[in-house]
Amino acid sequence: QRWNRTTVGLVAASILLLVAALWGWLRPVPRPVSRFAIALPEDQALDGATPSQHIALSPDGTQLVYVGGAEDEVPRLWVRAQDDLIARPLAGTEGAYNPFFSPDSRQVGFFTEQPRSLKVVPLTGGLPLTLTDTLLGVSGGSWGPDGYIYFDADHGGLNRIRATGGQREGVIALDSAEREVGVAWPQALPDGRTVIYRMRRAGDGPASFDIVAADIESGRRQSVARAVFARYTSSGHLLHVTAEGTLLAALFDPGKLALSGLPTMLVEGIRVAGGFGAVDLTVSETGTLLYLAGPPAGASELVWVERDGTLRPVDPNWSEDVEVTALALSPDGTRLAVSARRGSQEGADIWVKQLPDGPLTRLTFGEASNHRPAWTPDGRSVLFLSDRDGTGAVYVKRADGTGSAELVVRADRAIGEVLPSPDGNWLVLRTTYAAAGSGDIASFRMGADTAPTPLLGAEFMEVTPTLSPDGRLLAYVSNESGRPEVYVRPFPDVDAARWQVSTQGGWSPLWAHSGKELFFRGSNSPDMYAVEVQTSPTFVVGETRTLFQTIAELGLVIRLYAVSPDDQRFLMLYPPHGRGDVQLVRVENFLEELKRRMER
Repeated sequence: QRWNRTTVGLVAASILLLVAALWGWLRPVPRPVSRFAIALPEDQALDGATPSQHIALSPDGTQLVYVGGAEDEVPRLWVRAQDDLIARPLAGTEGAYNPFFSPDSRQVGFFTEQPRSLKVVPLTGGLPLTLTDTLLGVSGGSWGPDGYIYFDADHGGLNRIRATGGQREGVIALDSAEREVGVAWPQALPDGRTVIYRMRRAGDGPASFDIVAADIESGRRQSVARAVFARYTSSGHLLHVTAEGTLLAALFDPGKLALSGLPTMLVEGIRVAGGFGAVDLTVSETGTLLYLAGPPAGASELVWVERDGTLRPVDPNWSEDVEVTALALSPDGTRLAVSARRGSQEGADIWVKQLPDGPLTRLTFGEASNHRPAWTPDGRSVLFLSDRDGTGAVYVKRADGTGSAELVVRADRAIGEVLPSPDGNWLVLRTTYAAAGSGDIASFRMGADTAPTPLLGAEFMEVTPTLSPDGRLLAYVSNESGRPEVYVRPFPDVDAARWQVSTQGGWSPLWAHSGKELFFRGSNSPDMYAVEVQTSPTFVVGETRTLFQTIAELGLVIRLYAVSPDDQRFLMLYPPHGRGDVQLVRVENFLEELKRRMER
């Protein structure tokens, strides 16, 4: 029988209704987004003031690893499964920081401070495997799909090492001509050829940091966002956090090393800790976001530390909105010169404070970044580094603020530190080389030289130079043995002799004013040491004594402490007290919300 038009119409309508019903029944329903705070036991609390990463989510989203512990205990790694209410500690991870997962979610990589090492531990149990213990100043790591772990080291460019062990390899070098001084928080992308990281330039504050994307094979790279931290998501977006703690997102094209479209603001109030902009934020491939929320971490506190470890504040009324980045004590101990940022200021300026509770007076002005002060031997003027002419150079200005800053010396490479000799005839400089990473040591004769003359460097890293009170001996740190150690040489004839002072690693040497001691901090421990020395008729190393343990920021390539004229107490920068008002926030199905927000 032939179908009439009515029958055909009814059949067609029935088919359309059936298709519509099936689409309604079978179409994917967006999963609801949920947010909640995670409360941790007191013995597993996060230290929100420490400028490092404390949390990591496994790529499959089923495991949370975090750095936690009571305030009076050494922190360790804890692991908590998604379906478990109780976390368990990972054996052998005491002192861990900056954890990160393997691509298969079965292992965790982490770093330690004493000694500075990179380790890997399986979640199923067993002791960690040490991949290398010659790291210097590492800010995060990432386990790539190519079997390499990517990290920054030696305050240089981007490095990598096989996850099974082996030799470290350089991946991306710093460009000293562009004032690049350090990378941080790398992430190797799933394509196996792209890596993103945060770049810092000399004199810049967190508001001027860049997120850089690089091609591992060709070395091609370019800045993609102004931010302190970034993470790539499985949805193809680049999440990045500004210095103010705002989370933004934009589509990212790894092939072009560029964002696609304008960023969209997602979350405010992300915790940004420390002057180098550390952020706790991690996102799984399955779409779970975890971050630490709270106000920015407070500035470090300037304290006097007695030889027995007793702490006393320099000035209880010291302004909390002043972030000190370097310090220098005047020869008579009555004044303190600091490079500091105030409030939301980007670059640093030089300030002079009358001790103990006098005013803080600004010495430099303008848009340039001025940092790393050092007093002239007569105590009348302050030497400092500045980028006011576009390149790093040494300037000098009267400590009372009168007169103009005068150029002293300019180098063809970035200058990281300046130190005058006791007689005022020499300057000792730490210069930054792109190939060597942290720097080398050079000299400059006032009134005689037109450019710095290399003293130590070439193959190894040499940093934190310090001259004896008579100006005849130069102490410094070198990694020529495979780890940082303190050495002494004659000055200025550095090739005449060499003596090793530390035996188990050492950082940040500083001569006592008496010339009879040399202070330094251990590289494998938080101990502050004093070693007795004889300087005449020849240099002799005597007994080494432990003074106290400290968590102060003493600096690695930059010395961040001073000693009083009587050698009985130390001026140091201590981290903010307490855990801070922070909250650990978990967002389930975050990528669903991200896609909807980006489509608006």
